[in-house]
Amino acid sequence: MVKVVEVIQELQAGGFMNSDRSARARILKSLSDGAITCQLDDTVRGVNLPEGPFFHQDEALAAIRTYWERCNEKLEGGGHWL
Repeated sequence: MVKVVEVIQELQAGGFMNSDRSARARILKSLSDGAITCQLDDTVRGVNLPEGPFFHQDEALAAIRTYWERCNEKLEGGGHWL
């Protein structure tokens, strides 16, 4: 079965420590069951991805922002993008 999702928000972050790279993410909503999840294009080794589904778009946004803050901390300590 094909799973179709709606992109309800696209995000981009920049200014990470020790990096000139930017990161992108999307908040998705499943058209079959309404589940809200995150999709991240860029990851840092050793930082766990946000886990969904989320009840609201705001929760997913907060999870992505927290994830990027943890990525920034890891990069400051010598971490690497994957």
